[in-house]
Amino acid sequence: MKLRLVISNLLLIIVFGIALPWNKGLAFLDPLMLSAYGCLGALFTAWNAAFSFQRGASVKKIEIGRVILSAMLRGMGLVVILLAIGTTTVNFGRSGSIALPLLDVLGEALLLGVTAGGALALLAGWLTLNFSSQTAMQGLRVVLVLCVVAFYQWPERLPENLLTGSAISVACGALLAGLLFRQVATR
Repeated sequence: MKLRLVISNLLLIIVFGIALPWNKGLAFLDPLMLSAYGCLGALFTAWNAAFSFQRGASVKKIEIGRVILSAMLRGMGLVVILLAIGTTTVNFGRSGSIALPLLDVLGEALLLGVTAGGALALLAGWLTLNFSSQTAMQGLRVVLVLCVVAFYQWPERLPENLLTGSAISVACGALLAGLLFRQVATR
C-alpha cells in the first residue's frame, strides 16, 4: 500500500509538477491555472479523508478531527509541493527574470483548496458513518464530476469566485461538522 502511495505521488509530481508546467510555460502562472491547482487541494484532501475513514476511523470526535486535519495537511501539502515544483520548472526553462505567481490569487486559490477540502472531508466522514465507505467514495466522485463540468463550462469564472467559493465551503463545512459531531455524540 505504501509503495502504491509513493508511486502515485511521484506520478502526480511528474505530471502536475513538471510536465504540465513545462508544457504551459508562463501560462502555468495564470490565475486560472493557480485556481485549478487550489481545487486539486480539495480533491486530494477529500480522497485522503475518504481512504482514512474507509480504514475505520474511530467515531470519537477527537479522532474524526485528527483524520480530517491529517487529510487536509497531506492534500494541501501535496498542492504546495506541486506549485513550488511547477514554478521552478517554468523558471528553469526561462532565462532572465524570475516569474512568480500572483500572491493574492495564489492565497485565494489555496484558501479555496483548504476550505473546500475540509468540507469534502467532512462529507466523506458523514457519508461513511451513515452509509458506507463505498457510498462516500461514490459521493465524492459525483462531486468531482460536477466540479469538472462546472470548470469546463465556466473556466473564466473560477479565479473571480475564489473567495465566494471559500465562503460557501466554510458554510457547508460548518453544517457537515455539526451533523457529524452531533451524530458521534449520540453513539
